[in-house]
Amino acid sequence: VSAGQLDRICATAWERRQLIDGGPLTRVAPGVYRVRGAPDTHQQRLTLGLLSLGEQSWVSYEAAATLHRLDRSNPVAVEFTVLRGTRQPKLPSRVHTTTRLPAIDRVSVSDFRTTSATRTIIDLAHARRSPQRIEAAIDSAVRTGLSAPSVLAHRIETIRGSGRWGCRLIDELVVDSGGHSPLERRFLRIVREAGLPRPKTQVIHR
Repeated sequence: VSAGQLDRICATAWERRQLIDGGPLTRVAPGVYRVRGAPDTHQQRLTLGLLSLGEQSWVSYEAAATLHRLDRSNPVAVEFTVLRGTRQPKLPSRVHTTTRLPAIDRVSVSDFRTTSATRTIIDLAHARRSPQRIEAAIDSAVRTGLSAPSVLAHRIETIRGSGRWGCRLIDELVVDSGGHSPLERRFLRIVREAGLPRPKTQVIHR
């Protein structure tokens, strides 16, 4: 809970002090409190970061990939993105900065402000994750309907002008996306390299 939230629920300063000074709450970061003895969880660390960094912050990179349940994600990653120039308190987690994060790149997952699956894939490529890691993220996002090759291509074209590293890698990997597994991806690559027509993927026959 943030100090601002406490101010809204406490009618008087005395009530606030009763909660904090020897009460059920303990300070865990500047302006952020939690219930004493509450177990340390991944969700709690994400909440702590968002409350500390303010409204212009989002779960991102590997932490966002975990929320989106993209394949090969790091289940304990805690990473955030804030707008450049935003005041950043000291946190035991990684905080990235960006000049802009348009509405198309922002979503809510399990009540956490986070980057979209498409933006998360682009960020992972920018962080120079391995091609195999990016392949897994792309394929699982396509499989679950969180993104699509055409959506990725469109966002890459929009971002490319800023010189963002990783755009070329995604260009190469999106070509053979559309399957639901690494084996399907390899098959699509073989078909393309052989000069054969690309088959339709995920077609249901009844």
